[in-house]
Amino acid sequence: MRVRVKLNQSDLVGLTVGLPADVTLDAYPSRRYRGRLERLSPVATPGMSDKVRSVLAQFSVEGRDATLTPDLSAAVDVHIGAWPQALTLPRQAVVWKGGAPGVRRAGQWGAIQLVALTPTAAVVSGGVAIGDEVDVGGEP
Repeated sequence: MRVRVKLNQSDLVGLTVGLPADVTLDAYPSRRYRGRLERLSPVATPGMSDKVRSVLAQFSVEGRDATLTPDLSAAVDVHIGAWPQALTLPRQAVVWKGGAPGVRRAGQWGAIQLVALTPTAAVVSGGVAIGDEVDVGGEP
């Protein structure tokens, strides 16, 4: 089963494919299902005004249940900040060089694989390891 959601552009901060979610059917509010963000549309469309855009998202629902039928309305709660196999750094530690994200270690810039940025943190899947000391702030 899949759930399609129309998201306001302001709701996109921190969203990335693969994040876990909880799905609740409006018709059966006491039942919760585990889900996963499968797809975000690459194109935004006009929303309620010309200044606000919307993006379509698709969530998968785990398991099977007789109550999961097409055309039911649902609520989706995404677990922002739940990135398995990823590290978080202070957002100020990310230094952009030539359009690529990186960090400075002892004054030397090195590229990183950035998964997502939140207002306070950078989620990293590679280029830095647990225990590495990185500089916070400064120029590239």
